[in-house]
Amino acid sequence: MPGEKMAEEKVPVLRDAIEPSDLVFAYKDLDVRNYVGRLAPSLGLLIIHKLYEPTAAISKEFVDCELFLGMTELSPFIEALKIVNKTLQASSGAVTISLTHEMGFGKTHFETLLFHLYTEVPKRWKNITSKPVLEDAVQKLTEESLYKLDVANKTFVLPLDLKTIPQLIDPYDALFENCARIIEEYKEAEKEVVEFIRKLKNVKPERAAIDLARFIKKTGITTPFLILLDEVYARVFETVEGGDRRQIQSLINLMIFLTSFIDAIKEHSPVVLVYASAQQDINRWEDLAKLKEYFAKQDPIVANLILTVEHFKERTSRKEVVSVRHMTKDEAVDVVLKRLIQYKADRGKISKRVASVCRNVVKEYTTEHVAEMYYNLLLKTYPFVPTYRYFAEKLLTPTVGGDLPKTQHVRDLLRVTSSLIAKVYESEDWNNASLIGLSHLTHDDVNHLLEEKYSMEWGRLYARCRDSLTEIKDADCRGLAEKMLPIVYVKSLTTNISKLLDMIRTPEMLPREEIVARGTSIDDIIFSLVGTVSTELLKSKLHEAYNRLAKSPSIIDVEHERKKYLLMSFVFNPMELIESFKNEEMARFRTPEGTVKYQEMVEYFRNQLEADYNITGKFAEKSEEAGRPKLVLINYDTMISVDERGRPRFVNYLDRDRFTILVLTPWSVARRLIESKEPIDLVEKIREIIQKFKGDIQYPNMFAIVVPSIEKGLLQRLCNRIAEVNAAKKVVSHLRVEKVEEYRKKRLELARRAPTYQTLIPLLKEREERFEDIILEVMDALQKKIEDYAKNITNTAVQDYITELVGSFKNIIYFDVNKNVFVKDAMRVRYELRDNKFEKIYGELPAWIADATISKCGVDKRDSIISKLISYIMDPYVEKHKEDLVKGKRILIKVRPLVEAAMRGWKDLPIRPLSRKEMESALTGIMGPRLIAGMNVKVFLLTRNGERFMAIELMEKPPPPPPPPPQVNAIKIWEIGNVIIGMELLRKDKLGDNVKYIDISIETIDECSFRITKASLEDLEWIIGEDPINAFISRLSSISPLVKFARLHIKLSTPMEKQKVEKTIISLGVSEDNFSTE
Repeated sequence: MPGEKMAEEKVPVLRDAIEPSDLVFAYKDLDVRNYVGRLAPSLGLLIIHKLYEPTAAISKEFVDCELFLGMTELSPFIEALKIVNKTLQASSGAVTISLTHEMGFGKTHFETLLFHLYTEVPKRWKNITSKPVLEDAVQKLTEESLYKLDVANKTFVLPLDLKTIPQLIDPYDALFENCARIIEEYKEAEKEVVEFIRKLKNVKPERAAIDLARFIKKTGITTPFLILLDEVYARVFETVEGGDRRQIQSLINLMIFLTSFIDAIKEHSPVVLVYASAQQDINRWEDLAKLKEYFAKQDPIVANLILTVEHFKERTSRKEVVSVRHMTKDEAVDVVLKRLIQYKADRGKISKRVASVCRNVVKEYTTEHVAEMYYNLLLKTYPFVPTYRYFAEKLLTPTVGGDLPKTQHVRDLLRVTSSLIAKVYESEDWNNASLIGLSHLTHDDVNHLLEEKYSMEWGRLYARCRDSLTEIKDADCRGLAEKMLPIVYVKSLTTNISKLLDMIRTPEMLPREEIVARGTSIDDIIFSLVGTVSTELLKSKLHEAYNRLAKSPSIIDVEHERKKYLLMSFVFNPMELIESFKNEEMARFRTPEGTVKYQEMVEYFRNQLEADYNITGKFAEKSEEAGRPKLVLINYDTMISVDERGRPRFVNYLDRDRFTILVLTPWSVARRLIESKEPIDLVEKIREIIQKFKGDIQYPNMFAIVVPSIEKGLLQRLCNRIAEVNAAKKVVSHLRVEKVEEYRKKRLELARRAPTYQTLIPLLKEREERFEDIILEVMDALQKKIEDYAKNITNTAVQDYITELVGSFKNIIYFDVNKNVFVKDAMRVRYELRDNKFEKIYGELPAWIADATISKCGVDKRDSIISKLISYIMDPYVEKHKEDLVKGKRILIKVRPLVEAAMRGWKDLPIRPLSRKEMESALTGIMGPRLIAGMNVKVFLLTRNGERFMAIELMEKPPPPPPPPPQVNAIKIWEIGNVIIGMELLRKDKLGDNVKYIDISIETIDECSFRITKASLEDLEWIIGEDPINAFISRLSSISPLVKFARLHIKLSTPMEKQKVEKTIISLGVSEDNFSTE
């Protein structure tokens, strides 16, 4: 197993256990047209290389008999090989072996095996038997197939590959020349035998057959004959198609000779005829044979050839006919293992070690029985995962009625598997994983197995699904889901679309074999991933990744016998249905030449906000809520314009008594940026205008301007998301039709939008079923899937939309009292999305902007104003007039200048009040007995001549020095107002230097709670941002009416005098009933 657990169990990773054979790198990029000679043997190229001249067109593993035996899995051939050997060992008789499998099932491989066994193998037998690697092959040849050297030595071989004939010799002549050269090279025979055979080409076929049979009989020796013919029907068809009279006649002669010779020799010597033609070529031949009467009139020589071939087939089939059985999937896997994998230690021992550990992992997800089945399968497939057998089985299925009509079976299995091994070898999995899984396969690896129209559709579906998985934000989950995708894809892959439709329409009506052949269960996923990914990743992310994959647009889950299977759908893709509507809507924003029409896009965006959802009204509604600043949406042109008197128009929107937030409309900003031919800093331009007209602003400290940033790319993305949401609604509306008469019409309209619709029409009409009825049944079966996807796409689109839209409000301009100028700054608007509906989002957008602005500008409410008035005004004023107070004098502070200073902005009083009302409320709240600057005073309002004052008097004489006070280690303050004031204790001039940590607990009336535990002052800065104390005071003030419980706990670094601490707390305005020390 990969990962730490793997290391603990000492189970080898791929790097330590195996090595790719050289054939992997020879096969992995091989073009289908180059399979023969490279990936599969060619009898013709072998004959040319061995008997005429060496050629690089055929690989050495097919030419060298020892290499060939070493890479050949003999099991599928044993039965047929035994019959060949026994027949040739007899004194007479004839056997015909007709190899008519499809391409890639080992026909030519069997003939190549026979060629080697009856030519060169006897000469190299001693060397072959001395090699341990060939022990198994020798045992199977001699003990199971009864191969005998002496018989092989004396057997005459007549080999001919009718599609690859040496030196452009005619087929008839080539048969004798090949035989003569084999005798010269490999047999112990007199020269006169060779010359006799070579001259037969000059004799008519019937005479040649009789002469050769008579010649053999005269010798008095039983001479076995092995006739190997490859590509019989392919050559017949192509010769007729080419129309070459000489070639046609040569084929006629060849067939006549073979038929006649077998009849003439079988009573004296044994003869075996092995002829091969792919099933595809036989089908073409049979179609040709149906036209013999036509050719009898139009082209008699062709008709003669057809009759001759039919006679050949009929006469040879009278002999004992034997077939080579189909290769099983386990045998195909053995072929792959033998050719492509080299082991660094004993395979049996390695596979058991890996399988034991993997079985234990599988047990965590399945039953004991299933885990044991997994173990036994893995012993057969190691180093591949057990589900590799499904892939082998898919490629071995006959093309007629199978999933992959262009497959060349074992050839393609070798080619695709080589690509898979190479990819794993070149990845980190080679160093980390213990098994080779299917996760590295892609559409490009298998697209050649499909007809072009199917390949394009499957490729599109695969890409769609893969792209949708990239949106998974959790990297581990995304990576695991991406590994699962090829597993589902490869199993689903088929051109038998009818079967896919049936799995969707009526899964319970199908036999289990049909479901298992194309559906992927969770067990399949587990079998495919265990050993290829870490156990930790599997344990933590398996089900999450599986569920995310199951929700992908191209994936459908079907249920059969209470078990779910994932299927990649060739039918209607929910994403494409939605995109068809979206693209239709977005098409209006491009010219026929492809130019983006940004102005129309701005109008679309504006209509969404204004016409559809009345965003201006939403700002006005939120502005009327208690405790809110004034919120105004204003267009850019209005913001920068002046009236007829030269006075800026924006000042008309400012409130004299309340903090005002002017928010520029996103569409007006977007339009201005689009119209500008050069880059422009709108924020700076607006700041300069405000600064220019500062004298016209009565209360600079009482407003801010929020400027969204809407560049072209963002505008496109926002419009795209709006269109997605609208498209999803349209899809659902087509499915949820109340009127019966509209039901069929709407669903078919929806179906026609799918790219696969036109592909499905001819496919389904072939079944002679009503196409529209099938479509409606599929739509019914997929309705929930489509609706769920529409919901998901809506949620995702809205989430992305609000993230981008809210994120655009990132520029703010406000008055800096310390610099006495308007400044621009960056701002981050936070939001909480509770409902994925535009109506709700636009309703909350003003509040989100307001909260961010209040926090950024440090807008103060009642409690924070009280705290700051005490700290910045009353403390220093009392300190300054202590002597007057001790003498019994009353000191006065004018109220009106304080209010005006705060609203205009005064650096000595850093208060930015939410409203005049909040200032008044704070002034009222500050009244009463207080400990200010160490003195017990009484604060009250006093009016003289219409002017209001804060009056301060000493309540009593300072008490005598107290005894040494007790020490305190911690402070607790409760009730929201007192907690806000208590935050002032954290300042460095109060307790800040001696604060170890704080705990804060807040709970609102709607049971929303907030807690910070054991946080240092540095932690607060990390949590809240710059100037955390002021920022936190401002935020608490903004929600104070909604708070039902609040508590502040301050833990001191070193103990302090209790009285001093309590005085400090009371001096800030914290009620004595709302704090305690300990």
